[in-house]
Amino acid sequence: MRIRAPSRGFPRPFVQISALLLAGSLTGACSSSTAPIFTQWEGNLIPVPPATVGGRAAALTQFGRTEVSIQVNEGVPGVSYGWRVETGNCQNSGTVQGGTASYPQLTPGAGGTATASATLAEIFPATGAFAVRVFLEESGTVVSCGELSLTS
Repeated sequence: MRIRAPSRGFPRPFVQISALLLAGSLTGACSSSTAPIFTQWEGNLIPVPPATVGGRAAALTQFGRTEVSIQVNEGVPGVSYGWRVETGNCQNSGTVQGGTASYPQLTPGAGGTATASATLAEIFPATGAFAVRVFLEESGTVVSCGELSLTS
Protein backbone atom coordinates (compact mmCIF):
# COMPACT_ATOMS: atom_id res chain seq x y z
CA MET A 1 0.00 0.00 0.00
CA ARG A 2 1.39 3.40 -0.97
CA ILE A 3 0.59 6.37 1.26
CA ARG A 4 0.56 9.80 -0.36
CA ALA A 5 1.26 13.05 1.40
CA PRO A 6 -1.80 15.15 2.25
CA SER A 7 -2.51 17.98 -0.16
CA ARG A 8 -2.29 20.59 2.62
CA GLY A 9 1.49 20.54 2.47
CA PHE A 10 2.28 19.00 5.86
CA PRO A 11 5.97 18.36 6.56
CA ARG A 12 7.25 14.80 6.16
CA PRO A 13 7.17 13.96 9.94
CA PHE A 14 3.38 14.54 9.97
CA VAL A 15 2.94 12.13 7.06
CA GLN A 16 5.22 9.50 8.61
CA ILE A 17 3.42 9.57 11.96
CA SER A 18 0.03 9.42 10.22
CA ALA A 19 1.15 6.41 8.16
CA LEU A 20 2.45 4.53 11.21
CA LEU A 21 -0.65 5.14 13.26
CA LEU A 22 -2.95 4.31 10.36
CA ALA A 23 -1.15 1.00 9.83
CA GLY A 24 -1.50 0.23 13.55
CA SER A 25 -5.20 1.06 13.52
CA LEU A 26 -5.82 -1.22 10.55
CA THR A 27 -4.12 -4.19 12.19
CA GLY A 28 -5.30 -3.60 15.75
CA ALA A 29 -8.87 -2.36 15.35
CA CYS A 30 -11.60 -4.01 17.37
CA SER A 31 -15.07 -3.05 18.50
CA SER A 32 -14.83 -3.73 22.22
CA SER A 33 -14.75 -1.07 24.92
CA THR A 34 -11.00 -1.73 25.27
CA ALA A 35 -10.32 -0.64 21.67
CA PRO A 36 -7.49 1.86 21.28
CA ILE A 37 -8.48 5.51 21.36
CA PHE A 38 -7.50 7.38 18.20
CA THR A 39 -7.54 11.14 18.05
CA GLN A 40 -5.82 13.44 15.57
CA TRP A 41 -5.10 17.09 16.26
CA GLU A 42 -3.71 19.96 14.18
CA GLY A 43 -3.02 23.62 14.75
CA ASN A 44 -1.28 26.72 13.47
CA LEU A 45 1.33 28.43 15.62
CA ILE A 46 0.71 32.17 15.81
CA PRO A 47 3.56 34.57 16.68
CA VAL A 48 3.37 36.43 19.99
CA PRO A 49 4.51 40.00 19.17
CA PRO A 50 7.16 41.22 18.83
CA ALA A 51 8.29 37.70 17.82
CA THR A 52 7.76 36.44 14.28
CA VAL A 53 7.95 32.67 14.91
CA GLY A 54 5.02 30.78 13.40
CA GLY A 55 4.46 27.24 12.18
CA ARG A 56 2.31 24.14 12.56
CA ALA A 57 1.83 21.34 15.04
CA ALA A 58 0.04 18.00 14.92
CA ALA A 59 -0.64 15.24 17.43
CA LEU A 60 -1.88 11.67 17.02
CA THR A 61 -3.06 9.60 19.98
CA GLN A 62 -3.36 5.84 19.88
CA PHE A 63 -2.42 2.83 21.99
CA GLY A 64 -1.92 4.84 25.17
CA ARG A 65 0.55 7.37 23.78
CA THR A 66 0.61 10.54 21.72
CA GLU A 67 3.05 11.42 18.93
CA VAL A 68 3.49 15.18 18.53
CA SER A 69 5.28 16.92 15.64
CA ILE A 70 6.09 20.59 15.23
CA GLN A 71 7.54 22.81 12.54
CA VAL A 72 8.49 26.42 13.21
CA ASN A 73 9.19 29.09 10.61
CA GLU A 74 10.76 32.55 10.88
CA GLY A 75 12.92 31.52 13.84
CA VAL A 76 16.27 33.16 14.46
CA PRO A 77 19.00 30.88 13.05
CA GLY A 78 21.07 29.27 15.80
CA VAL A 79 18.76 30.35 18.65
CA SER A 80 17.39 27.51 20.81
CA TYR A 81 13.65 27.33 21.27
CA GLY A 82 11.78 25.08 23.62
CA TRP A 83 8.25 23.83 23.08
CA ARG A 84 5.55 21.94 24.91
CA VAL A 85 1.92 20.89 24.74
CA GLU A 86 -0.25 22.05 27.62
CA THR A 87 -3.86 21.53 28.54
CA GLY A 88 -6.04 24.55 27.94
CA ASN A 89 -5.59 27.32 25.40
CA CYS A 90 -3.15 30.09 24.45
CA GLN A 91 -4.69 32.56 26.90
CA ASN A 92 -4.30 30.30 29.95
CA SER A 93 -1.34 28.06 30.75
CA GLY A 94 -2.18 24.51 31.75
CA THR A 95 -0.49 21.25 32.70
CA VAL A 96 2.48 20.27 30.52
CA GLN A 97 1.68 16.98 28.79
CA GLY A 98 4.37 14.31 29.12
CA GLY A 99 6.69 16.46 31.24
CA THR A 100 9.10 19.13 30.05
CA ALA A 101 11.94 16.65 29.34
CA SER A 102 9.84 15.01 26.60
CA TYR A 103 10.37 17.84 24.14
CA PRO A 104 13.63 18.20 22.16
CA GLN A 105 14.95 21.68 21.41
CA LEU A 106 14.19 23.48 18.18
CA THR A 107 17.22 25.19 16.61
CA PRO A 108 16.41 26.84 13.27
CA GLY A 109 18.96 26.73 10.49
CA ALA A 110 19.83 29.49 8.03
CA GLY A 111 16.26 29.48 6.62
CA GLY A 112 14.68 29.99 10.06
CA THR A 113 12.92 26.60 10.01
CA ALA A 114 13.16 23.78 12.56
CA THR A 115 11.22 20.56 13.15
CA ALA A 116 10.96 18.16 16.08
CA SER A 117 8.76 15.41 17.40
CA ALA A 118 8.03 13.89 20.79
CA THR A 119 6.38 10.71 22.04
CA LEU A 120 4.29 11.27 25.14
CA ALA A 121 3.13 8.46 27.41
CA GLU A 122 -0.29 10.09 27.61
CA ILE A 123 -3.47 10.17 25.57
CA PHE A 124 -5.22 13.28 24.33
CA PRO A 125 -8.94 12.59 24.85
CA ALA A 126 -11.36 13.88 22.24
CA THR A 127 -12.97 16.13 24.87
CA GLY A 128 -9.67 17.83 25.77
CA ALA A 129 -8.29 21.25 24.93
CA PHE A 130 -4.58 21.58 24.13
CA ALA A 131 -2.19 24.37 23.16
CA VAL A 132 1.37 24.23 21.83
CA ARG A 133 3.73 26.90 23.15
CA VAL A 134 7.13 27.78 21.68
CA PHE A 135 9.48 29.76 23.88
CA LEU A 136 13.05 31.07 23.99
CA GLU A 137 15.13 28.49 25.87
CA GLU A 138 17.30 31.16 27.48
CA SER A 139 14.55 33.34 28.95
CA GLY A 140 11.38 31.24 28.82
CA THR A 141 9.60 34.01 26.90
CA VAL A 142 6.75 32.59 24.80
CA VAL A 143 7.24 33.54 21.14
CA SER A 144 4.45 31.52 19.52
CA CYS A 145 1.33 29.61 20.50
CA GLY A 146 -1.28 27.54 18.73
CA GLU A 147 -4.39 25.71 19.86
CA LEU A 148 -4.82 22.16 18.63
CA SER A 149 -8.15 21.31 17.00
CA LEU A 150 -9.50 17.78 16.88
CA THR A 151 -9.62 16.59 13.25
CA SER A 152 -10.58 12.94 13.80
